[in-house]
Amino acid sequence: TGLAEWLDVIVDSHLEGVEKPDAEIFRRALERLGVAAGASLFVGDIVSIDVVGARNAGLRPVLLDAAGAYEDVDCTRIARPGALLALLGLDVAGEVA
Repeated sequence: TGLAEWLDVIVDSHLEGVEKPDAEIFRRALERLGVAAGASLFVGDIVSIDVVGARNAGLRPVLLDAAGAYEDVDCTRIARPGALLALLGLDVAGEVA
């Protein structure tokens, strides 16, 4: 998709032999990034895999809920990826707001 050049780390469950919601795959990514779980968030679109897995690993889950189907989920929800900018306190140019 052309995104790899923009990413510092790619953790592929097929290559790792472990997949979400197992906390180990999140731990491996955090270790490679050199980032603490408590200072991180994970964005995903499946509650039972992404939200549960992120929580199991100590990350803050953010649910990408484009259809608005998960109003009762007890985590931060966004309707589109661009909403992450506001969530992180950044403006469109990536400057701190």
